Amino acid sequence: MKISIAMTTYNGEKYLQEQLDSLVAQTRQPDELVVSDDCSDDDTVRIIEAFAHQAPFEVRWYVNDENLGCTGNFNKVLHHCTGDLIFLSDQDDVWFDNKIEHIESIAREDDFNLVFINDAVLADETLKTTGLTKLGQLRSGGLSESLFTMGSCVAMRPRLLDICLPIPIEYDWYDFWLVSFAENLGRKRIVDIPLQYYRRHGNNLSYSPSSGAKPISKKDTFIDLVKSALRTSGNVHLINRIPRQEIILKRIRDVKSCMSYEDPAALARFEHKIENEIYLTKKRITLKNRARIYRIFPALVAASKGEYRQFHGIKGALHDIFF
Repeated sequence: MKISIAMTTYNGEKYLQEQLDSLVAQTRQPDELVVSDDCSDDDTVRIIEAFAHQAPFEVRWYVNDENLGCTGNFNKVLHHCTGDLIFLSDQDDVWFDNKIEHIESIAREDDFNLVFINDAVLADETLKTTGLTKLGQLRSGGLSESLFTMGSCVAMRPRLLDICLPIPIEYDWYDFWLVSFAENLGRKRIVDIPLQYYRRHGNNLSYSPSSGAKPISKKDTFIDLVKSALRTSGNVHLINRIPRQEIILKRIRDVKSCMSYEDPAALARFEHKIENEIYLTKKRITLKNRARIYRIFPALVAASKGEYRQFHGIKGALHDIFF
């Protein structure tokens, strides 16, 4: 099995060398590291070039002529990977030395799943650990494992890229795009052990309470949901949701019409799910255009029918009534 690592970089000089060193320290080293740099103006490219000259495996790197952004840069780096299993790598984490070996051993015995996603230990910028893991935080906060989409923890088969590439530039979260396709096709496998540090610092591209340094509970999740509701009262967040859903639906239909996917029934279920989400989101927008007192009964009826299942359940219904 050929192993590729896909890494995108942008002004990563502060932490990059530690991550590169952790790749060399792997008990099963990769066959290739492919790096795409998005116009860094620090020493990132120099660090990559120096590493390439002494690495015990092939290193290919590309420097963009213009800034492509996170999604565009991942499209480029994934296009250049040639492995049978492709690991995604951030520029600022550190992998445990058995990560590749462990995931490869699972993938060799499991040809069905398209994505393997391992847990990660949460750490500060000096790699001082919090005693918490990303998956553990999601569970203690009562959050769905469908939210476990961290790109830096993902290894994938190229068959997934046949469906998912190119990732639409207008779609904000490249990792959610990739992992949600695998999950909704029934091809995502969670590897329930930490295999890396997830370094948290001031320049991380994403943040959520489940990535913080303090343990979270279901109460914390609820409070965060309320705060989010206060920030996004009205229909704005629902209106913004529809274009993202429509982008996913278009890709599903393109796959159906342009290629023969190995499990058409799973693809059809995914299509139906997104169609239903669009319908229910538009229904919620119509509801929230009413005066609050006229929202109560229809929202509770919709919740009793399970229409809020993908919208945080009764919490979503209460959001629509009061905000």
